[in-house]
Amino acid sequence: MNCPKCKSENEMGALYCKRCGSKLLQSSTVKFDHASLMLIIYILIAIGCTLFRAIVPILGDFLDMRWESTLTLTIGGYMLQDISFILIPLAIKNMLLKIIGVVISIPLILYWLYDSFQNIIHIY
Repeated sequence: MNCPKCKSENEMGALYCKRCGSKLLQSSTVKFDHASLMLIIYILIAIGCTLFRAIVPILGDFLDMRWESTLTLTIGGYMLQDISFILIPLAIKNMLLKIIGVVISIPLILYWLYDSFQNIIHIY
């Protein structure tokens, strides 16, 4: 939300400008919040991947799949969840914290993906 007087950006829902102190106008319309959407998508991916990893071994036994195939599918679920982790720092509204979060998250995600690939390679 931008201040009508000094045009500086303020937090959503702020009553007064953090720079000049003037009263901010509250809009009555509900704006779409991208941060909440990214967090909801991350939560859905995390729940979906957890359920997927729990169901794959049971389904593999039922369909008489080889254990390597079920393990590869399970690791694939971990990899999807690892990649989706980047949505968390992207949902942060403060730009400095967002940048710090992304910088910290990228090496972690790359390490988790590397570890998952190593597990797949050791299967075969």
